[in-house]
Amino acid sequence: DCGNHQNHKTGFPRNQVVGEQVPLLAEVLALKNQYPDLAIEWNVEIKYADILGLHPREVVVEKVLAAIEEYGELDKTTIFSFDVEVLRRVKKLMPRQRINFLYEAKSLLVPLEQWLDVDIRIPDWRHCRQIVDELGAEVFSPYYRFIELFPGWKRYFPVGKRDCELYVWTVNSPRSWRRLLGQVDAIITDEPTKLREWLKHS
Repeated sequence: DCGNHQNHKTGFPRNQVVGEQVPLLAEVLALKNQYPDLAIEWNVEIKYADILGLHPREVVVEKVLAAIEEYGELDKTTIFSFDVEVLRRVKKLMPRQRINFLYEAKSLLVPLEQWLDVDIRIPDWRHCRQIVDELGAEVFSPYYRFIELFPGWKRYFPVGKRDCELYVWTVNSPRSWRRLLGQVDAIITDEPTKLREWLKHS
């Protein structure tokens, strides 16, 4: 997600642009052959935004699953997506495939948000629970600020009694890591090295 962003405004001041090309999924999966002793698990996010309709969802999903299956990694892979239709298609083709429903509440006050420069989205935890149940999703991943600000999630995804894992994205500050520790099953971050070091001393 960093791309060519280098300045402080983007949030990635330490990122260095080295001219690296974005690899194909198959090229990334092939890297496992270089590290045969590592127990690698894959998180593959399918971002669907083909406004021209040139690549239907089903085609995108089929190609992604075929690439992962070719390398024998389906049982070590979790498919992520914000797009419920994408996840439905995954489960239709591969009922036992592990999926992660990414969630970002939509605001009805977008112009006001932009004018005030604030985030005023409100999550619908009941609706999220319904989608997770319908999909049979093994993982649910809301935006981390929803977990911090709207405690109603505990009613539908109670700590210690969940039937799916709860991940949060994208958390880059120690203050939020501290708040979330023990509440969620995993933290998605742009700062994995920094988080790993923080956990050693927490």
